[in-house]
Amino acid sequence: MGNNGLGLPGVNFAARVLACKFLDAAGSGFTSNAVTCVNWCVAQGAQVVSASFGGGGYSSALYGAIQNAGAAGALFVAAAGNAGANTDATPHYPRSRAGRRPAGG
Repeated sequence: MGNNGLGLPGVNFAARVLACKFLDAAGSGFTSNAVTCVNWCVAQGAQVVSASFGGGGYSSALYGAIQNAGAAGALFVAAAGNAGANTDATPHYPRSRAGRRPAGG
């Protein structure tokens, strides 16, 4: 709670944070569940979707969910990962440019 004289409220104490977990304790999950989470966040009115999960190859379903989020006015942000990997050399979708949808596809 902000504006109560206790502690530090942060930059925007009126912001809401939504959580949507689809990875298990070992960090494994399914792209279909990532798509469900993105769609759910947008349906809840999220203005920013911060995707802090690894990735793999290109997924047309996830691409569609990201495009739908943008069309709804939400910004989709993907984490770069914690391994210090060069994701241009070894792409992981959706976080790296090389993992984006192929041109014309």
